[in-house]
Amino acid sequence: MYLQVKDLSFIQLIRAVKFPGSGILARYMNVVLIQTFTTGKNMETMGTTTRRILLCDTTLRDGAQAPDIHFSFEERLEAAARLLHAGVDEIEAGVPASGPETIDFLRELVTRQPEGSVSLWCRALERDIDMAASIKAGIVHISIPASPVLLSSMGKTWEDLYTRLPGIISRACDCFPRVSLGIPDAFRTPVERIMKISALADRYRLYRIRIADTVGTAFPSEVYRLIAGLAAGCDTPLAFHGHNDLGLATANNLAAAESGAQWLDVTFGGFGERAGNARLEETVAVLGMSKNFTTAFDVAALKDLSAFFSRITERPVPVNAPLTGRYVLTHTSGVHVHSITRNEMSFQPYPPSYIGRKSNEFLAGDQTGRNGIRHMLAMEGVEIEPDILGSFTTFIKKKSLLLKKAYSSKELVREYGYFNRTALCS
Repeated sequence: MYLQVKDLSFIQLIRAVKFPGSGILARYMNVVLIQTFTTGKNMETMGTTTRRILLCDTTLRDGAQAPDIHFSFEERLEAAARLLHAGVDEIEAGVPASGPETIDFLRELVTRQPEGSVSLWCRALERDIDMAASIKAGIVHISIPASPVLLSSMGKTWEDLYTRLPGIISRACDCFPRVSLGIPDAFRTPVERIMKISALADRYRLYRIRIADTVGTAFPSEVYRLIAGLAAGCDTPLAFHGHNDLGLATANNLAAAESGAQWLDVTFGGFGERAGNARLEETVAVLGMSKNFTTAFDVAALKDLSAFFSRITERPVPVNAPLTGRYVLTHTSGVHVHSITRNEMSFQPYPPSYIGRKSNEFLAGDQTGRNGIRHMLAMEGVEIEPDILGSFTTFIKKKSLLLKKAYSSKELVREYGYFNRTALCS
């Protein structure tokens, strides 16, 4: 029976990677935190005030595997340019083995973007690596399927794969200045196999090890334990790649960052197979609001990026999508509207400018009170008489319920005019 990450206590995992330091465990907000001094390079910056997190956007590779997403040649080039301009550190642009059209795109992209900003995804096969080498990108990522589930589905054995790995890694290092190893399905992979792969990464001084929650079932605590254990025991920088099958991808990204990962994988809009991947917009916004982390990403660029990806994928943005949905800064409740007009941070986590918007939006409906109605009319230069404010508010509430509709400030002005005319005629 194999020993997997979820079977280990935190201390057992640390012992499994021969953790060389001493630690103090604390429990804060139900998350195990570690304060430690170790010899592992991944832990050297854990105690600093702000730590830079690097972002690998895989929208053009993993995101494009969603069944309804089909990027044209030019759309892929523009998407990569927009994402890099907004501040992602690396674009995982595609799989050379997919065919000649993908290779043509990758070659064109590499010529247009800065050196070291584009990576290619390969299977653990020398022919894949040779094919990728012809593109002359700066980074190659090699997927190492070490879990019993994946190996069985591919008709392979761990012993054969591990025997071939040094040759595969050597070939990649000959062809690329930066080589990344990925461990898909890591949370169903025996820990000793993960340790052996990380030891190889250290031996060859590789660019990165990517831990992947391929089926999206890992809990943040499991992610924290595995990344913290690896960070304590190896020198190769760590990355985390999360899927969203249980809605935990963003939380798992943050757990990975807190436990020592230097890289986080994301896709815009969470595009990807099944329920998708960790969302770029959620990840960068939370990291940007944290006192402990920073990225190079301009969160205000999300507004235009969202419109762009919605257009080329023909996927409408849900109105309540965090950070990009129409209603994320919209208020209708009387208490909320009344408070927001005095302090915009009273009932929202960030100012509109943080996500590239000019202002909050107020809508009047059956939950809106008199102060909200008065403020919305004032926004349009209309001053309502105090003696009719109550009756007009009641009118709007009833009409909103009847028509199942909320009113913008301009619509509210029109309704106020209608209300006055009706009152004069009665």
